[in-house]
Amino acid sequence: LKQQQQQQQLQQQNDISFSMRNNSKQQLSRQNSLSSNATCLPSKLILVRHGQSEGNIDEVLYATKPDNAMRLTKLGWEMARMAGKALREQLPPNETVHFIVSPYARTVETFHGLASAWCDPEEFSHIPQRSKRLKLWYSKLMEMGLTWHEDPRIREQDFGNYQDPHAILKAKSERHRFGAFYYRFPHGESASDVVSEKIYSQYAPSYNMVVYAHV
Repeated sequence: LKQQQQQQQLQQQNDISFSMRNNSKQQLSRQNSLSSNATCLPSKLILVRHGQSEGNIDEVLYATKPDNAMRLTKLGWEMARMAGKALREQLPPNETVHFIVSPYARTVETFHGLASAWCDPEEFSHIPQRSKRLKLWYSKLMEMGLTWHEDPRIREQDFGNYQDPHAILKAKSERHRFGAFYYRFPHGESASDVVSEKIYSQYAPSYNMVVYAHV
């Protein structure tokens, strides 16, 4: 009986020792993972909403024009340029900036307006071909430490294709009663549908990261 008790105690000690070693490995793995993620995180993350769009001033347009094709108004362009000047003043000089842009027309145009604070595209207005002007402007921006890419995961919530104003009003009323996060618009998405994983850890680290999206 005494020998059995000793064997049980020894087994318990072995189990504890194994558990501690296993926990240590898990903690080390977790620390390495956190350390790896930390190297990918920007020092500053900035969220920017697009400037005023055509759909902001006339919702009836959604019945005949796709949401993704809504462009900035004149005021929207001014807002984007002013935001760019304010942003550049706040960021330390000589630091890299990476922009993540929704592919919708209004967010791409907002990025263009904001990026003009670093380099005015009018410098290339003497070049007749738009594609060539854009290429030279982009090259100049990259020389100044700006990088960017489009990411469809941060696009606007889908409220359906061509949106009938009366149907949308009815749907928004239903959403209020149903619950805003889980209500799915007919032929569209719910807020829970658009929730996605963090995106910044998948890209090369920059000192600053600016995300152009929709609110």
